[in-house]
Amino acid sequence: KALEAEELAVAEACCATVGDVARARFIHKTIQIAATHAAETGSNGKSYFVVQARLAMLVKHFQRAEALLLDNGGLADAMAMYEELHRFDDALRLAEKHAHPQVETLRQRYLQ
Repeated sequence: KALEAEELAVAEACCATVGDVARARFIHKTIQIAATHAAETGSNGKSYFVVQARLAMLVKHFQRAEALLLDNGGLADAMAMYEELHRFDDALRLAEKHAHPQVETLRQRYLQ
């Protein structure tokens, strides 16, 4: 529920308390990204598309995260997200759909 309310500090503490270190670190990094964006732009860091994409990833809404990244010119970021999740078919789908210049190299790497 803390994630739904975008109470990131609370969500981070909850994850750390139950021993979900990876999720706690991911949230901590998201908090840092939001704070940096807020300091640089004077806007609400939580509304930054990268932060929103990371929040979508946390609740496994990968298509939403993909859309947020692509809508803001983040093809490489969307592909990297799928690579980190070992969803190579999705990364390759994006590379092909958006005519990534290294699509053949990626295809070979993913199919090995």
